[in-house]
Amino acid sequence: IVKQLRDFNPYFYIYENNSKDKTKLILNNYKKYNNFFIQKDDLKISDNRYINICNARNRLLNFYKNNIKRKPHYILQLDTNLLFSSNNITSLINIFNKKVDPVMVCPYSCFYNPDLHNATCYFDFLALNYGKNFKNTNFQLFTKENYFKGRDYTNEKTVFGGMGLLRQDIYLKIAWKLKKNENVKNIHLINGKTICEHWNYCEELRKYGNLYLIKNPNVVWYMDKYIDNKSKKHKFINYLIREKIL
Repeated sequence: IVKQLRDFNPYFYIYENNSKDKTKLILNNYKKYNNFFIQKDDLKISDNRYINICNARNRLLNFYKNNIKRKPHYILQLDTNLLFSSNNITSLINIFNKKVDPVMVCPYSCFYNPDLHNATCYFDFLALNYGKNFKNTNFQLFTKENYFKGRDYTNEKTVFGGMGLLRQDIYLKIAWKLKKNENVKNIHLINGKTICEHWNYCEELRKYGNLYLIKNPNVVWYMDKYIDNKSKKHKFINYLIREKIL
């Protein structure tokens, strides 16, 4: 991530809590850089994963507010287990330059699992589309081509697949909430709450403008075990090369 963003001269604001891997140790390596700001917490964790996500993202938001070193036009909000090229960021910015009303622009993203039959993909940005794609989606029939239908980008009601470029002024205004959406029917609920924290967030964003999803290039979620396998024969590595991510 640092390598792919270096041309944009970014400041990094990182929030970490309750990691069970080597994240805490890895972050220690970045303390020496003056463009890295890191907050670490050991919090009591709820049984509801989505409450934990909301809490973590809100603590990051507050940490950012209290440590702003400059006021850029854009905030790049992203999760850490992502593979992408610097072209992704340029493509997101280009939509902001092309349209007059974006508040957030997101790349087409998926979780690619080469261990499953036919290398199943899970499209996170679609899962956020009010639950319509949580279940019973034939991923082998779903492709960028039949979703975008010749378009380079689409205007969506909800979208966020691990990466989103937002206007900074809007980012500072909106917190994350786990709120039931009355339009959502027949999907998995936890304690009466919808499992997707993005719906309310995106609804709040849309009060200020539109949310856009771009077709190219891709962003891929990954699991560490795939990246650890550097063999060119590995299906996941071949997929990344074919999609011009590696």
